[in-house]
Amino acid sequence: MVTENVHKPYNLPAFIRICNTVGIGDVNCDSTDPKKTDIHLKAAGDSSHQVKLHFHDSIKVIYQILKKDFTILATHVGENNIDQCSFYLTEPTAIIIGNELDRLTSETIENVDDQIAISTLGMI
Repeated sequence: MVTENVHKPYNLPAFIRICNTVGIGDVNCDSTDPKKTDIHLKAAGDSSHQVKLHFHDSIKVIYQILKKDFTILATHVGENNIDQCSFYLTEPTAIIIGNELDRLTSETIENVDDQIAISTLGMI
């Protein structure tokens, strides 16, 4: 999993808990404003011990690391996206999520292999 500009104090810990629940052991994080990145790992509970966080200065660094071994998907609401029930994770795949206000940057959307829509209902 990859996060782009997810910097609210409790969003990343919630994401870490979800990753731990489904067996994802590594999360690559970037922030275009490192001063905003504020993580309260206590909010992630024991999940913060199970999921390794890797921080990078830019999303470009993450592309370089993942591109050779992974299919890269972006969560995005748009015309060209694939429904969550229509894709299969049969090969190594990295999924990029953005923050709830700014979403993913246009640069990210242009550099991924595909776009997916993951619907969310209710509160976690």
